[in-house]
Amino acid sequence: MLSIKDADSAENNSGSKNNVISPVACTIPNRKPGAPKLSGSIPEVRIRPGSYLHSFYKKDVVAEEFFCNYEVNPDFE
Repeated sequence: MLSIKDADSAENNSGSKNNVISPVACTIPNRKPGAPKLSGSIPEVRIRPGSYLHSFYKKDVVAEEFFCNYEVNPDFE
């Protein structure tokens, strides 16, 4: 990945020194144990007409939610 030898994700626990993906650094306040570290809603996601995703949704705009525990390691941004 990106010409980085042994690039990996911290999620894999491979022991790589080049974890391009790492656990989220700052979590949402008052989150319940086991809940995603980052979560929320995106009220307006625009979908490109003619795309595979558009053929699935059959809409130009949708609302979605996201949940994540990993992000790009700041050392690789």
